[in-house]
Amino acid sequence: MAERILIVDDEKIIRESLAFVIKKEGYFVDEAGNGKEALKKHEQHPYDIIITDIEMPEMRGTELLNEIVKKTPQTFVIIITAFGSLETAI
Repeated sequence: MAERILIVDDEKIIRESLAFVIKKEGYFVDEAGNGKEALKKHEQHPYDIIITDIEMPEMRGTELLNEIVKKTPQTFVIIITAFGSLETAI
């Protein structure tokens, strides 16, 4: 069975672009526009991998990461950002 991947980003074009590329590789991909929506979807049917933006309204990617780790520590979380800094990476 293909791994379930959730793309979380408040920018629709980013979500759709990532989803398109990943789907072409044969994975099941779902999308969420913010962290709260992502948590709700993950609670209904957990994902194997979550790719999330760091800067989003309502819930930052780091907050989403913390919630996911508490609920399902086996889920891989990848954080992406267009506003990276060394401090953020660390």
